Amino acid sequence: MSESAAVQQGSHFFIITLHSGTYEATRSGTYSPDPGVSGQDAYEAIYNAVTANDPRMHGAVVLFYSLTSNRLPRPEGV
Repeated sequence: MSESAAVQQGSHFFIITLHSGTYEATRSGTYSPDPGVSGQDAYEAIYNAVTANDPRMHGAVVLFYSLTSNRLPRPEGV
């Protein structure tokens, strides 16, 4: 994958698993925070984006959340 493809995907990769009543859902995707955005801001933006379009997720509890760089480290010697 080229560097431009990673930029189009977003600078960070997230996984979030939510539980609400008898419904659980895991979502993943990419996110590109604006400069100066805190980890808390990113978490809230992702949570709100994931829960906004699914009424079953209103007030859902987070079981798992991860936000990491979407760029893998370059292998040594390459």
